Amino acid sequence: MESLPWIFLVAVVLMGAAGAGAVILIVADRCPRRSAVFYAVAWFLLCFAPLAWAWLSPSSSLIGVAGSLDYAGAMPFAIAIGIGGIMMALVSARQKHPVAPRPSPVIRLRWASSAVAILASTGAVAGWLVVAEGQLNDYAIGGAVSVVVMSCCAVATSLLLRALRRRRPQPWATLAAVVSALAAAVGAAAYVGVVASGAVGIVSAVLGHAVAIQTLRRTASGELALSAAAATGGVLGLLSLGLLDRSSGFFYSGQPTLVLTQVQLVCVGAVFAALACGVIAALIRFTGFLRR
Repeated sequence: MESLPWIFLVAVVLMGAAGAGAVILIVADRCPRRSAVFYAVAWFLLCFAPLAWAWLSPSSSLIGVAGSLDYAGAMPFAIAIGIGGIMMALVSARQKHPVAPRPSPVIRLRWASSAVAILASTGAVAGWLVVAEGQLNDYAIGGAVSVVVMSCCAVATSLLLRALRRRRPQPWATLAAVVSALAAAVGAAAYVGVVASGAVGIVSAVLGHAVAIQTLRRTASGELALSAAAATGGVLGLLSLGLLDRSSGFFYSGQPTLVLTQVQLVCVGAVFAALACGVIAALIRFTGFLRR
């Protein structure tokens, strides 16, 4: 991705706009619609845009980490969205009269709807990896295959977890596991082998499934649970590159340099996103935008 044609930059902006739409859906049950729209626009300008610039040109950005790996933008597209939803939930929960969350349609998903969402999101992420590469070569095809492998591993892992706990499988929980695995795939799928991608998919599904369930119990928001799963998977995907990258990962090179670089990338990006979103959410709260 050394050269950045204008059509790719347009695609990044459109993906960011889609992320802003996702942010609206995530926070809409915790604040008035006008506040959700304002928050999403501010998130796009003050959180997504700087992180996207750091992803595209880490050496010329104040928050970029030189030498770090993030193939298709897990930091701006997955982690930033998840942190955006979490920060708004934290700020809105501290109101004197917090807004009661509305019933979440995510929890009422049926298997057919969940299957369609899983297939569509898997295809979208695989397509985005091809767009990020800029051409349909062996590298892009390998990344797309890894995306499919990670998605399948996530579905199997979610169903197995429910079976081991002797509980009925839930469509939304399976979707959360897949969302976590796909978020990991955005950053890591093109840099790791197929077998390694399966391992990353399984681990991200386990963690994303657990985080989603705990988030749902604390917030009663299915959308927020999915966003937390996405952030978890994005972080895991970026960190896994420090170990599993086929050229510089610790398991291949024996050097810890990339491990430390990826940890730095996650810390810098997550702290920046949390600060930016926290300031925006606090501003909305103190100006009365959270009141209906």
